[in-house]
Amino acid sequence: MRRANGLRMRVRRLLCPVDFSEHAAFGLRAAQTLAAASEASAHLVHVWEQPKYSGPDVTLLYERDGITQFATFSLATDQRDALREALSQAPSATIHVRADAGRAHSAIATLASLGDFDAIVIATHRRRGFAHFWLGSVAENLLHEATCPVLTVSPSDTHSQEHPMTEIKKILCPIDFSEGAEAALNHAVEFAERFDATVDLLHVYETPSYVRPDLSIWVTAHTSEPLTKYIRAEAEKNMEEFGKGLNPTAKARVEQQLVKHGDPASDIGRIAKEGSYDLIVMGTHGRSGFNHLLMGSVAERVVRQAQCPVMTVRHPDNKTSK
Repeated sequence: MRRANGLRMRVRRLLCPVDFSEHAAFGLRAAQTLAAASEASAHLVHVWEQPKYSGPDVTLLYERDGITQFATFSLATDQRDALREALSQAPSATIHVRADAGRAHSAIATLASLGDFDAIVIATHRRRGFAHFWLGSVAENLLHEATCPVLTVSPSDTHSQEHPMTEIKKILCPIDFSEGAEAALNHAVEFAERFDATVDLLHVYETPSYVRPDLSIWVTAHTSEPLTKYIRAEAEKNMEEFGKGLNPTAKARVEQQLVKHGDPASDIGRIAKEGSYDLIVMGTHGRSGFNHLLMGSVAERVVRQAQCPVMTVRHPDNKTSK
């Protein structure tokens, strides 16, 4: 296993997508707080999605004050005016305004990459079912397309509802011992350094569905032990080795190394809630399509279910994986 390296999160430029809703205002406040703590600049962007009924052979016109304008020009002007109005909610942050057209999550991910942004801060409704379908899943789609870390926040989060990202004292860092987990840990430690917080490592291991309590495994030529016991022992061994590979800065911030049995997506959110954690920082494979189906969507489900801010991180080597 590769030992935790020295990659650090240096936040200089934050991208904050907004749609002028109350949730977006909450995301703006979170971006403002993080920008102030990092001496970074926050950049607001709103993406206007072309109506599905329009196309290359359809010209949308808009009449204002007796003057007919192209709708794209008029709406872009309205967006920029609305963005500037939003600046009054974040007077202490350095804010830059931009309005784009296209598919929201793709346009945001492209802008973040081309603009060399260090992180995206976006509000999410954290809803499921029919409401989630209508309110969109821009934040979740960004987990697969964005190459920089994505921080999702919501007014429904249990901590710091009025002032998000101000009270970060306990950070939960779920790991699966992959390089993506190492990258996430480096970001978690950077947050801990900035907010004087502690970090708890968490590994949730699953038992294969075919494993019964009476099922054993041969571990040597003459001995056997229950497979469930063997799986837990291996998980604890991996956590111990992972802990030994931490750099001195990480060792100073990591307080607990937790190993739990269960469903990772469900238990990460539950443990974060029961432990009153202020932030979850976790890795994601950033896969889509069939690979996404096979690998599951632990990060996506955690973002949807968690009751505190969640930052997802892709390892640099996986930025182009699909």
